Amino acid sequence: MKKAISVILALITALSVMLCGAASAAAASVLGDVGGDGEVDITDATLVQRHLINMITLDEKAQERGRVSGGDELTIVDATTIQRYLVKMIRRFPVEEPTKVKDNITIHFTDNKKWGTVYAYLYNKATGEALCEWPGTLMTEDGTDSSGKPVLSVQVDVSKFDRVIFNNGSTKQTTETPVTKASTGYTLKSRVGKKYYVEIYNYG
Repeated sequence: MKKAISVILALITALSVMLCGAASAAAASVLGDVGGDGEVDITDATLVQRHLINMITLDEKAQERGRVSGGDELTIVDATTIQRYLVKMIRRFPVEEPTKVKDNITIHFTDNKKWGTVYAYLYNKATGEALCEWPGTLMTEDGTDSSGKPVLSVQVDVSKFDRVIFNNGSTKQTTETPVTKASTGYTLKSRVGKKYYVEIYNYG
């Protein structure tokens, strides 16, 4: 009986050590917590400053936690960013901001012919791959232009899709039109047969 109790106590002790170790590791990984005590405070900004003037040398893990501005190296900007975070000038560190996809753009379509419902059929001309099956992605309202005409928008990754056909899901559609980072605005022009040509411009 005593032996069994001893084994149980040993297991509890070992588990406690493991949990404490895990908690310490978690605390030491807090972004901005240069000192590794599990909290972000003014001391962390001070540690960065002292490291930069060679008063102390932070180890690599501490420097990694201190790189809150998104740079590759620890700089005075990181110390300032921690200070701004502490006084609630920012809610999170810049390095925590979601990465923006450079090739993901928003294209705009001016519904100057009163189609009402507008779809964007986006595809890759070389491969034939389409973002969605016909009639494509339903565009969403995005305000009006200077003359009060509805403007609709949709996002597209131009590294994957380089052509668009605007349509109303039934009888009206445009000709095949290029999509690039420079061609973000589209408006209907003349009609040839059942299809419309569009004017392309840089929507600003």
